[in-house]
Amino acid sequence: MHRLSKMGADIKIDGNTAIINGVGRLKGSQVTALDLRAGAALVLAGLNARGVTVIDNAYQIDRGYENIVDILKGVGANIERRFFEANKKTFNPLQNVLLGVPL
Repeated sequence: MHRLSKMGADIKIDGNTAIINGVGRLKGSQVTALDLRAGAALVLAGLNARGVTVIDNAYQIDRGYENIVDILKGVGANIERRFFEANKKTFNPLQNVLLGVPL
């Protein structure tokens, strides 16, 4: 939930309950997919966000969603996969990322 909060989501935790208040629009951000479901949530959030969302550790998403980029492009999403060379401040060598840019 920290990653969604970084994008502007209003989420509070009360014990085992997440209290989510709607916001006008999420904002693009660089986030990390820690697992399959969290990664899928970040893809959907990124596609609705204003600006560019960069999701690193995209291989987590691939474990459960084969060809997710092509499938989402097929329904009009502006999404792409990129591979980045090593950049010690931001990405691991040849880091696999998904980028979502609202139309």
